[in-house]
Amino acid sequence: MGTITAQIQLTEAELKLLQTLVYQECGMFFDERRSHFLKDRLQRRLKACQLDSFYAYYRLLTSREGRAELALLLENLTVNEPVSFASPATRSPAKIRS
Repeated sequence: MGTITAQIQLTEAELKLLQTLVYQECGMFFDERRSHFLKDRLQRRLKACQLDSFYAYYRLLTSREGRAELALLLENLTVNEPVSFASPATRSPAKIRS
């Protein structure tokens, strides 16, 4: 048998719940322009957790048992942040000129 590759639909209500949770946890807000990125990362994590709904995933993330999964999600969301958001201490000294 082949693997099911169909994406699970994310409702507007579920998206709002997850956007709010991410914002509360790390201060990142995914507006309409960036929601496709958030949805893609959520689909990946949902598949990795073998869950069948985003509400079930939200419930996992907000549970005591889901703290590690929440950390993984936040890492997945922040790993692609542009260098311009990095603190000056993390930039190469050759690139910082007064």
